[in-house]
Amino acid sequence: HAEDLLVLLKAFSLFKKWTKSHMKLVFAEPQVLKAKGFAEKLDTYKYREDLVFVGAPQGSRQFSHSGFAPADLLAAAYAVIMPQPASSAGLGFVAALRAATPLLIPENSAFGEQWVGHVYAANFSDANSLGAQLQLLYRNEKLRGERVAAAAARLAAIDPHQHALAFLAAATAP
Repeated sequence: HAEDLLVLLKAFSLFKKWTKSHMKLVFAEPQVLKAKGFAEKLDTYKYREDLVFVGAPQGSRQFSHSGFAPADLLAAAYAVIMPQPASSAGLGFVAALRAATPLLIPENSAFGEQWVGHVYAANFSDANSLGAQLQLLYRNEKLRGERVAAAAARLAAIDPHQHALAFLAAATAP
């Protein structure tokens, strides 16, 4: 798990170098700080001041904290990076789509196959692939808008009960 997080940090570094922006990388699940070896790597991470850990204990390390509700974070986010879309039975996936926030998910996930053209997909074990998708999302506003609109239209046309069953099936698929 820590290896995946380190790849994400490398991809964020590539994105920051390319954009020279003040964007933050928000971790909505504070348990990422418990991933073996991850917190220690953060001490030397160049963009550590641009990392936000929502729900982390106050005073833990030198990172920012936020009191925002998850829905507020989704609505304000430029994108949601979801390394494991099936981990919440698709609830976070649907919440991000409802907030009209673009999603970046693993290209080999069941969700990626079902939502081609609606979300961004990348190889999450390759920082260059992940960084390239972040840059595409940032650089191409037209594509970003088209994907958000396509996802919203598809979501509106789905029966919530059938949608929940499909997400559960995808989440439990081998």
